[in-house]
Amino acid sequence: MKQQEPASLEKLKQRHGYLNKKVAKMERERERTRDVAHKEMLKAMKKEKLMLKDEIHRLEQIEFNYDEHQGGVESFR
Repeated sequence: MKQQEPASLEKLKQRHGYLNKKVAKMERERERTRDVAHKEMLKAMKKEKLMLKDEIHRLEQIEFNYDEHQGGVESFR
């Protein structure tokens, strides 16, 4: 199961990077295009980007082993 998580994490990071570039491009276009549909698509991409960021952060926290890095319960004994 641990081998699937890094692949999934990598895919999430790739998608986040793609959305980051796409959102930046759409925000530049937004200065000229004041269309409601354009704004809705931009909002949807920003929401997906934020959800991906949260999921990436969550997966990275799971992968961090506190015991391995002397921050676990053994240091409180």
